[in-house]
Amino acid sequence: MLELQHQISAAMRLKMQRIDSFSFTVDSWTSLGNRQFLAITAHGITNGWVLESFVLGLVPVRASETGEYVARELKDMLATWCIEESKAIAVTTDGASNMQNFVLKQVRFPWIYCAAHALNLVIRKGLALFLSLSLSLSLLSLLFSFFFFSSSFFLFFSLLLFKYQTQHLVNLEM
Repeated sequence: MLELQHQISAAMRLKMQRIDSFSFTVDSWTSLGNRQFLAITAHGITNGWVLESFVLGLVPVRASETGEYVARELKDMLATWCIEESKAIAVTTDGASNMQNFVLKQVRFPWIYCAAHALNLVIRKGLALFLSLSLSLSLLSLLFSFFFFSSSFFLFFSLLLFKYQTQHLVNLEM
């Protein structure tokens, strides 16, 4: 197993020598066993216009994941793989404040917000809005059913409207 690791590392180093500039992706995640990791990946284009990507490491997070901590881990990883910082052209991360601090204030590389993370956030918010709207429509459907089948609708609707006004409407008096 160790021999295979050495062979793969040697092949990666050989390919990396053919790349003049790198961009990096850095992301943290938590395993099902509740262990936190930091993944660091390098991307570059060879002189023959071939896109190469390398997982430089999957580092267990052993301290508070501050921007300073992530910067140290990236710098250590670059040193391990003999990648000069001057070859870095950008870093892509999610929008977490520690990641922004890491890129913009600690290593001072151009920062690219991860499009996959942005899309994920948009979809989650859209689904939440859809589910909320769906629930509202279901409640309205129940309300109209109640209207058609109950003589006490007016009292019920008045109480419901009063409750809504007291909880949700802004007092416009100044």
